[in-house]
Amino acid sequence: MQRMRTTGLVRACPGWVCVGLAVLGLAGGLARAEDLDFRKVVQTQSRQTVAAVRDYILTHADAPDRLQAIVWLFDNSTQYGLEDEALPVAEAVLADESAVEPGLMFRALAVRCMALARKQEFDAAQEQFEAFARRLRFQQAGAALELAHGLSILCRVHGQFEKSNQLYETVRSTFPLVPQVTEAANLRIARHELIGKAPPAIPGTDFEGKPFDWAQAKGKVVLVDFWATNCPPCLAAMPYFKTLAARYKDRGFEIVGVSFDENPALAQAFSDRNGLKWQMFMDKAPTPPVSEGWRVATIPAVFLVGRDGMVANADLNGQELSTVIEQLLAKE
Repeated sequence: MQRMRTTGLVRACPGWVCVGLAVLGLAGGLARAEDLDFRKVVQTQSRQTVAAVRDYILTHADAPDRLQAIVWLFDNSTQYGLEDEALPVAEAVLADESAVEPGLMFRALAVRCMALARKQEFDAAQEQFEAFARRLRFQQAGAALELAHGLSILCRVHGQFEKSNQLYETVRSTFPLVPQVTEAANLRIARHELIGKAPPAIPGTDFEGKPFDWAQAKGKVVLVDFWATNCPPCLAAMPYFKTLAARYKDRGFEIVGVSFDENPALAQAFSDRNGLKWQMFMDKAPTPPVSEGWRVATIPAVFLVGRDGMVANADLNGQELSTVIEQLLAKE
């Protein structure tokens, strides 16, 4: 969980929770307008490579590097949303699970679950996920949380909010003795309970000392981003947010940032240096949860508010975030 305010910092989050790091972007430099569709280039090339590696595995059963290729295939297919390409190999691995190293079997199960969810077969995906979670050891509970988050995003893209929360319910009921994991699941559920409700007030004031007024955002789609300059996954997401701001600037979309930095000058300097043109507010909450109204106790945390003025979604990233923004902008 990415940094909670205690002694001037916010608690750092393990990699398997900070899925925002999976957002394709260059932390060292923000995207330019001409790079708006670079993800399509990455996706096309990745699909070709994943398919080639899959075919190599299926046609070279005795290759000495076959296991290495399988691990690469599973990891990269899930990173780029290409699980269906890797599914034949995953099914072959699962069919012979007695001879498979457990970590590889779990990767194969994750590929199967995500492939089902991308085809909107959410009941089957949830059933497979529950089986996945039951077979994990406690020390591997983080893998279940990571998969739950990926599946939850796909559920919420398609309006399956109840199923999204059920995934986190499975995590916390399966691993009650792993407090870090159950806490993360509880936080997700709490945040997602805001969906369909009027958004809480934006905490703090902007760099000019002015509060935010939701009336000024009437009829717009608003992305609310909770972040800090000492939160690596928050900064990794900024290039993509800048891309979204450029892509949808003329369609009624805006971003509102809420920084948990102790020093407003630090947040303002980062914003100015990187050309972040949206409003930034400073949250002054002294103790956890750092933003009680929004139920944000860890960052990064991202919410979408629709044209109707209600919270529409939360905790999205990458292409799924763009997809839901498109959906919300299409509504009048």
